[in-house]
Amino acid sequence: MFSIHGYNLVKDGPVREETDEGAVGKVVRFLLVGSIAAVALKLAPSIGAGNVIGAVGLLEADTALMQRTGADRVRMLANTGWADDVLLREGAPAKLLALLSKGSDPSVMVAGLKALDALCATYDGREAVVLTGAVDRLQEALDGDWVSTEDGREAIAQLLVILRIQQNNIE
Repeated sequence: MFSIHGYNLVKDGPVREETDEGAVGKVVRFLLVGSIAAVALKLAPSIGAGNVIGAVGLLEADTALMQRTGADRVRMLANTGWADDVLLREGAPAKLLALLSKGSDPSVMVAGLKALDALCATYDGREAVVLTGAVDRLQEALDGDWVSTEDGREAIAQLLVILRIQQNNIE
């Protein structure tokens, strides 16, 4: 068997010879991977906070497409659970309610309702949504013709039940 540059030449063709990295190599690899992981974990909250701030900022955009995109991103971030504090600090509940009061684009209304529902998954989220005056605003939407579909009206009604319970707990 002949060896050229670490390859053993066998009857069926070249085969790469596996090298044993040894204990030192394994330790170095472990330390390198650990260092990369530590840096990534240190940077992740900063990157995540920027993502949350950007999503909330889209709620105030001029176009329905950007507003809907912002509401969808807020919903997805609220569902993760780790972004709730930043979403609340950045005023996501009030900005979502402002979108709902405009009512110009039905897709923005639906995305906003879904985002509010996701924010209401936690106690702090429900409390923040109630304190922004959501109960009165959503009742106005339910009584008015803001939402034309039965599914949309049902979603508002279910959200109102949750928020009224929270409102009673706050008072």
